[in-house]
Amino acid sequence: FADLSGAFVPMLVAIPVLLGLGAAFLKKQAC
Repeated sequence: FADLSGAFVPMLVAIPVLLGLGAAFLKKQAC
């Protein structure tokens, strides 16, 4: 269970970052 929570926290951090990068990339492509 400790392993699971150890992997869960980085995912919670990485998902918004990846979404933000993806949105910025799409905006660059659109312009």
